Parts: sequence; C-alpha cells; structure tokens
Amino acid sequence: MALSGGLARNITPAKQLDVSATVTFEKVEAGWRVTKSALTLKGDVPGLDAAKLAELAEGAKGGCPISAALTGNVEITLSINA
Repeated sequence: MALSGGLARNITPAKQLDVSATVTFEKVEAGWRVTKSALTLKGDVPGLDAAKLAELAEGAKGGCPISAALTGNVEITLSINA
C-alpha cells in the first residue's frame, strides 16, 4: 500500500504490482524465529523507468508499518523485476 501511494503521488500509478515474500524460519539460540524476509516486486508502471521504480519501492519499504515492525528483528531484502 505504501508503494501504491508513492506511485500515485509521483503521478505514475501502477497498472499492476505483484509482491511476493519468501520468509526464512530458523532455529537460533532463543528458539525458532523468522530471521529473513526476501521481498520480490514485479511492477507494470507506465511512464516510470526501473531506477525510479526502485527508488520509490525502497522508500515505501522504509515507510511500511510492517517493515517498521520487523526492523531490527528480521533481515528484509527487496528485489525488483520491472
């Protein structure tokens, strides 16, 4: 939702955004924990080049309430397929 909002504010709304997450669950000293979340974004955003999409997506990742809740506890990565 944060990315959709950022794209709308940039006046480049997406035709389609597909996001998937691969989550790693590992045994650590304190027990079993989610340790990583690898996000993959595929977007169809007319009028936006791949570099600007990456910039807006990284900004959205930083402003996302879920990402904020996980920061410091779960490694979050983002790859983009424009």
